Amino acid sequence: MTTTPGDADSDDTPADAGLQEAFAFTCLHCGHGWEQTYDVEIHLDADNREFRYYYADGKRVPPPLMAECPNCGERKARILRAGVVAAVLAQMPHHKHGTHWRFHRHK
Repeated sequence: MTTTPGDADSDDTPADAGLQEAFAFTCLHCGHGWEQTYDVEIHLDADNREFRYYYADGKRVPPPLMAECPNCGERKARILRAGVVAAVLAQMPHHKHGTHWRFHRHK
């Protein structure tokens, strides 16, 4: 019988727990940028090969290479160094929030 990582009968041995990895992403479909920190569990299978489980906000999620854009749902994301998106957003000019032009009535 063959087992795969994560099977109930698999001899998964945690190699490391409590590891965190952070990534920045940009969607190649809609241009949205976001950052995500993952809790990572590293395991060894019966053949002593390493595999990882990724968790975000307490839920198991696909690995970062398969990240889904929270804006459009596409899986066409480019991975960047953590902090890149936050740095770009910090440099963008802020505008005063108020009534937007489409709500103005001109007489």
